[in-house]
Amino acid sequence: MEPRAYSPAPVGTNFVLLTYGRTTGSVVLDPTLPVTNTSARFNTPILAYYHSFGLLGRQTSVSLGVPYVWGSAEALVNGVSRRIYRSGLGDPRLRFSVILFGSPAAGPQEFKKHKPRTVVGTSVVIVVPLGQYDPNLLINIGANRWAFKPEIGISRSLAFLGAGAGPGKLVLRAELQLLSRPGA
Repeated sequence: MEPRAYSPAPVGTNFVLLTYGRTTGSVVLDPTLPVTNTSARFNTPILAYYHSFGLLGRQTSVSLGVPYVWGSAEALVNGVSRRIYRSGLGDPRLRFSVILFGSPAAGPQEFKKHKPRTVVGTSVVIVVPLGQYDPNLLINIGANRWAFKPEIGISRSLAFLGAGAGPGKLVLRAELQLLSRPGA
């Protein structure tokens, strides 16, 4: 679940986001493989865009995230030291979300009057197989397959904190509630 995936926002809200993740450490593989002492270090900035709109009176949003990945991995393969380096675009993710309960579609003026409450939403994430993929390589950045991930989630604003939950996930976030402050 992405932060703000089910958070209320005025119709017409747009975000451009840049996030960054770094993954490092040992890699656990099937012990029957002739690969040992595996470690990896990968960097992943993601450029994303979010837009909210109204659909049948419900707050709806669409977002697109495009990752770029670079990094390396080392291992002993049949006792021989091997190293790989990869760099390229990852598979983009497109999310379509609808808030089912708790936040009707509202413009900025109406949204200011709206009191924060619990919202329930649903979404589908579509992973598009456009990332770097070479069938001759064992380790690729892209997955070379379409993926569809339906989700349902709950979000609650608590003063300047927000909380969201979905199957197997809990997200806490700090935020400024500028639009809901009197006089803002």
